[in-house]
Amino acid sequence: MTRRALILCLDGCGPEYLDASDTPNMDTMAKAGWKTNGHAVFPTVTNVNNTSILTGTFPAIHGITSNFFFDAGLGLGVYMESAEYIQTPTVFERLRKQGLSSAFLTSKEKLRTLLSRGAVVSISAENPPAWLVHLIGPPPDIYSVEVNLWLMEANLAVMGLSLIHISEPTRPLYISYAVFCLK
Repeated sequence: MTRRALILCLDGCGPEYLDASDTPNMDTMAKAGWKTNGHAVFPTVTNVNNTSILTGTFPAIHGITSNFFFDAGLGLGVYMESAEYIQTPTVFERLRKQGLSSAFLTSKEKLRTLLSRGAVVSISAENPPAWLVHLIGPPPDIYSVEVNLWLMEANLAVMGLSLIHISEPTRPLYISYAVFCLK
């Protein structure tokens, strides 16, 4: 039996939104597997928190302490959107070391370049490969709710995992990234 894992980050989505929504597929996955609500680390910015999730460590360990840093030599701020700034292995590198393949799908290109180190496939809706656009069509705006469905369609095309339906709660969900893994 092939073991599969799905890590789904709903960036900016408080658990109260999901609790107030009809999410039968997510509820079924949670009961069959494992689910947790994460707590933000400080500072509560995208790069810091997403790196903490995908490395399982705090900023003092993984090295992403803000979305950017001031480079005194250059005299300007440098955006931390490259994996070179991450100082510890990502979940993708750990999976690869165990002989597992993984894919990283995200709305934003900056997250793909920062977080996908070790993934066999990495795709952003902001800059998708031509073959994927040809296969499933162009992605919607990366700040739209519809981009979530496009990412799930991309999941089917890339990894062949079952499509999950995400019910829209009272406020839109924005999937920051989805991680798919199979042997």
